[in-house]
Amino acid sequence: MSQLSPFSDEQVRALVNLRQRYEVWRDAEIARRRLPFDLRRKRVGDYEYLY
Repeated sequence: MSQLSPFSDEQVRALVNLRQRYEVWRDAEIARRRLPFDLRRKRVGDYEYLY
């Protein structure tokens, strides 16, 4: 049976940073979905519009 080794300090720091980024992204995505409107980009000729 193999023995599990604990994460190094660098791995723990990376996990904490990733978790914080994920939580901020998740909260922003939830807030965006609650908006009563949706914004999309549309290209017409040489111009790009946000509507």
